[in-house]
Amino acid sequence: MHMTQIDSTMAAGTVAPEGGDKGSQGSVSEKAVAASLVPLLIIFMLGTLCLQGFNLVAVRVGADVQASGSQATLITALPAAALGIVCFIYGSLSDFVSLRKLMWWGIGILLVGSAGGFLFHGSLALVIVFRILQTVGYQAAGSVYMVLASRFLAPKKKVFYLGLYTAGYQVAAALGILSAGFLSEVQWSYLFLIPLASAAFIPVLARNIPKGDAGHTSVDVAGFGIIGAALTLLILFFSQLAWWMLGASAVFFAVFAVYIHYASAPFITPGFFHNARWLKAISLIVVFYSVNFAAAPLYNAVGEKLYGITSAAVSLLILPAFICAAVIATFSGSLINRWGSRACLIAAAVLMILGTGGYALTLRYGAAALSVTAVLFYTGMGLIFSPIYNNSLSTLPGSETGRGVGMNDLAMQGSAAVGVTILGGLISSVGAGAGISYGKALAPAQAALLASGYSQILWIITGIEALGLVLVLVFSRASGSRD
Repeated sequence: MHMTQIDSTMAAGTVAPEGGDKGSQGSVSEKAVAASLVPLLIIFMLGTLCLQGFNLVAVRVGADVQASGSQATLITALPAAALGIVCFIYGSLSDFVSLRKLMWWGIGILLVGSAGGFLFHGSLALVIVFRILQTVGYQAAGSVYMVLASRFLAPKKKVFYLGLYTAGYQVAAALGILSAGFLSEVQWSYLFLIPLASAAFIPVLARNIPKGDAGHTSVDVAGFGIIGAALTLLILFFSQLAWWMLGASAVFFAVFAVYIHYASAPFITPGFFHNARWLKAISLIVVFYSVNFAAAPLYNAVGEKLYGITSAAVSLLILPAFICAAVIATFSGSLINRWGSRACLIAAAVLMILGTGGYALTLRYGAAALSVTAVLFYTGMGLIFSPIYNNSLSTLPGSETGRGVGMNDLAMQGSAAVGVTILGGLISSVGAGAGISYGKALAPAQAALLASGYSQILWIITGIEALGLVLVLVFSRASGSRD
């Protein structure tokens, strides 16, 4: 999230863009900004709802379009990779492109992806393409929301809307899991239609989004293209295990390293990677968020295959977890002020470890174990967002905050995409070849096989979370700071 400071307040009810540089956007009414934030948040929530919904039913969608288990993970992985890339691009674009234009672009792409996905979803390729369009579209609303809140609101209002953003994400995730669970019993393609409701907010946004450009005239298209290609190939490698993809990805990363040293105006400079404190902070994001997207498909697979319950029932079981995550996320700013970022990070990591490790130990005891331990895991995820962002951005000077936010988002979404690709493949492989199918009673040996396989995956996730906790303790001890 954008945690930048608002340096100047203009006349009552109006503010200048961050740093007092009005550019061509001039003064902006706080009332108009506030009026646009809720519709933008709703659009973002509708997109997030679809993201989490498809995470839950990705395996079922893959089966319906005759895709293998590893191919089905691309339904989640590739849109997640696109999300990470556009998060950074949109943040950078806001420095020189009208927020109004960015908003129109996003809504247009979102509507095309939603309508197209519902009408044409007969193959894996079409599902992935339209999911990517939806993802690229809805994130524009999220990015514009963050820019408006960070640049144009007074500090107290800004903190409120940043907390609202985090809570909105958790609520949308809960609704996504719930709706996907029920729609999977009817027809999962109806998930594509949900973001079409965004069109209802076009009039209010047209009245309130600031006009004008920010004063810059160029964007590092080449830099974005190189790093985007490197990340996409890396994610595809983990899904397909084609070694040429790993080699090509390494080449693109090497080209990117050379490019940022010699380009006249790269979107990120080598100095970013010489900042040891920032590298430590970004490593925490990569570790903790690598398991973020994997939980929902794991819970769904355990519920359907081991417990013999529907996706709808699974979604109801983990709904309390998302509610708890939304509540803790709403108050995360206050907790940071009281405890400090370090303590919040430790608490979040411990909750996540208890959630996945506890479920690995109690998985055989039924659906109640899933519901209780999911509360612990998702509460940890809800708590970790604000302190991990605060920890990262505190390592950068104010002039680099925007790029820092973008790199954080790229690390967050990119690691989640790689994680769900790897873990999703493991989830799909559990019980393969053992004659296990949905909705049929299991023999004791089959149940034991499934329980063992899913427990192993949970221990892998727990190990990753434990690594994150160790890094928090080591890094904080080295810095000697509670923050």
